Parts: sequence; structure tokens; C-alpha cells
Amino acid sequence: MPEQEQDNNSFKELDLAKIIINTWNIKWYIISIAAISIILAAIYSHTKKPNDFLAKLEMKIISDFEYEQYKELSLTLKEQKGRFFSVHNLPNFNFTFQVSQIELFHLFMDDLLSRNSLIQSIKEHQILQREDFVGEEEFEKAVLIFSYKYQIDRENKQENKKSTYSGSISFNTDDKQLDESILKNALIKTNNNVQELLLGRYNRIIERYKVRKKYLIEDLDILINNSFQDYERKKNKELLHLSEQAEMARAYGIKNFVDVFEMNNTQIKSDWDSGELTFLHGYEMLEKRKEIINSRSNKENFIKGLPELMEKKRAINQELFLERMTSAFEKSPLNTQDFKAAIYDLNLISYEQKIVNFLFYRTAVILFLFGSLALFIHKVISQSKRNL
Repeated sequence: MPEQEQDNNSFKELDLAKIIINTWNIKWYIISIAAISIILAAIYSHTKKPNDFLAKLEMKIISDFEYEQYKELSLTLKEQKGRFFSVHNLPNFNFTFQVSQIELFHLFMDDLLSRNSLIQSIKEHQILQREDFVGEEEFEKAVLIFSYKYQIDRENKQENKKSTYSGSISFNTDDKQLDESILKNALIKTNNNVQELLLGRYNRIIERYKVRKKYLIEDLDILINNSFQDYERKKNKELLHLSEQAEMARAYGIKNFVDVFEMNNTQIKSDWDSGELTFLHGYEMLEKRKEIINSRSNKENFIKGLPELMEKKRAINQELFLERMTSAFEKSPLNTQDFKAAIYDLNLISYEQKIVNFLFYRTAVILFLFGSLALFIHKVISQSKRNL
């Protein structure tokens, strides 16, 4: 027992000089391990592709130059619609087709924020497999959650009393190529969705206008037809009245109005002066009037309001609203593959390597070196202990 205590005391009194000497004796071993560690860490840092980035894609409204191609379509629709209905004093109908820079951008961002395009793109890239989920609902939920990897923001800033609109998509990525492909596909879908939305609006406006024009013509045809029917009814009524009055004139022996003044019938003369009795004109005049009425070849001139109705119908049939709208539409990007609702460039995505990666590599190297050093110290102490 005393011998063990003596050994322990001897170990505690270990000469520091001996440790240093022993360490110096294995210095090449320590240097070699440290050098190998540094070389391996350097090789790892340089050969391993950095795979953890903060990325951001900027989106802006289209330029004034690009908007000029859409401007003609909006102006044509507005001017032609207002001119046509005001000039011809026709009942107007409400429709809106606005293609502005801000409207295009907001439609683009609204569709993007709905995440439908992103979800479709994620599915097409098969990031998640349906067979890995219990059911369709779980799969859809997982895809939706994955889509929130991409943070979508819309900004509206006031600069010099002027509003500026922009948007961005921020995301963490460890696979640039995959994420760029997903975004490219989603943004193309979003742009196409906006184009389809505007095309749908345009087509609905044109269809509504065609229907409205058709109804206007039908209404005018009804009014015109009613005018002719009213004329025929009034004409027949007048002819019947003239026939009756002519028979009465024959009964009284009144050939013409001169005969009335040769008669001594005071009541007949009074009725003539008041104009209440048509037969006093004489049957010759009444029958001649019937002949004239029946011989009319141009009835339109004898129908009150008919010329105005015919003019309106002719104006509607001859107007060129649809032709002008079609021409402006065909010239606009809305009808081509060059349509742009917003400006973005995937080549301009900003990538920033996350600082946590550098800290990880540095920490790993330091821990490796400290571990190696601890191993060396342990070996030195063990060797010194054996030498005692």
C-alpha cells in the first residue's frame, strides 16, 4: 500500500521537462497528423460544392416601351365604344377591359400568390411521390407545404409622389438547378394564366358586344315592324271611315263641298264649318282620297318616327367596332407568345452563401485539430508515465 501511494506521488510530481522532451521526440508525428488534418479540411472545403444558399428573384412591372403595344388595344376599345353609342344615341352597356402596366403586374402577382402554378410545377418535377403518402389529400397537403419554401412578396413603394411596384421570390436552396427549373416552369405558367385571363375577358367583351348589337337590331326590327303594322291599322281605319263618309255624301247628294253651300240645311252648314263631318267634303273628294291612300308606294315617308329607326338600324349594321377591335387585338402581344405580364430574369437570381456553412466548416476543422491534439497529449502523458 505504501508503495502504491509512493507511485502516485511520483506521478503527481511528474517532471514537466520530461513531458516537453517526450513531446519533442514525437514532434514529427504531431506535425504530420496536424498537416494531414489541415490538408484534408482544405481539400474538403475546396472540392465540396457549396450547397446552402439564400436566393432571391426580383420581379417588376413591364416598361413603358413594352406597354405601348397594349395601349392601342385599350384606347381602341374605350374610344370606339364611347363614340358609337354616343353618336347614335343608343343605350350603352357597361364593360371593362383595362390593360395597364399596374393591372398586368397585379394579375401576375395575384396568380403567383395563389401558388397554383408553383404546386403544378412541383408536381411535374416529381419532388414528392404520390406513393409515399397515405392518400391524395395527404399528398396535396405535402406539396402545398413544400411550396411555402418559396416566399413570395409584393411591394408598393412611394418615391417622389410616384408609386413603384415590385415583387420577389426568396428561398433557401441546396440545388440551384432544380429550384431554377421549378421557378421557371411556375413563372411561365403564371404568365400564361394571366394571358388566358385577359383573353377570356376580351372574348367575353366581344361576345357581349355581339349579343348587345344583335339585341339592338332585333329591338329596332320590332319597332319598325310595329310601325308598319300601326300604319296599316290606321290606314284601314281611315279607308273604312272615308267609305262610310262617301256613302253618307251620296245619300245627301253632296258631290263636292260646293253643293253644301247651295243647300239651305243650317245644321249641315254648321257641321261643315266645325269640321266634324267628313262627308260634307263630297263623295268625289272622299273617293279620290281613298284612291290616293291605296296608291302609296313609299309608306315609310308616311310613318312617323320610322326614318329615325331605319337610320339607327343602318348605322348599327355599318359600324366597324368589331373590325377595329380585332385589328388592335391582333397587333397586341396579348395574341402572341411574346406576352409579358411582368419582367423577371432567372439569370439574375442573387445567391448568397449562408454564413452557417462557413461556421460549420471552421468548427469541424477546429474540433478535428483539438481532437488530434488531445490524442497527442494523451499519448505523451501515457509515454511519460511508462518512462517513470
